[in-house]
Amino acid sequence: MLEPNKLKFLLDKLVLEPKVFVCNLYINEEGDEGAATAIVVPTKIRVIGDGVQVVWSCSLIDSCRQLKCVYSRHLTPRRSLE
Repeated sequence: MLEPNKLKFLLDKLVLEPKVFVCNLYINEEGDEGAATAIVVPTKIRVIGDGVQVVWSCSLIDSCRQLKCVYSRHLTPRRSLE
């Protein structure tokens, strides 16, 4: 476990900002492929041992059916991040 002063130092240096980009892997609910503007944002920060894990979420999570995307709710269980 990180000591409190090391954790504070690490979190002070950690810069987390939303990222806006065009996702070329987007698949809509009808199965059509195309590009869509996505926003990825940090949603959780966890201290794990001597490090920090950041969990990110995508604005397209409810509408995208892309199975290969790490943000997709449609991941197979072996690729799930949670």
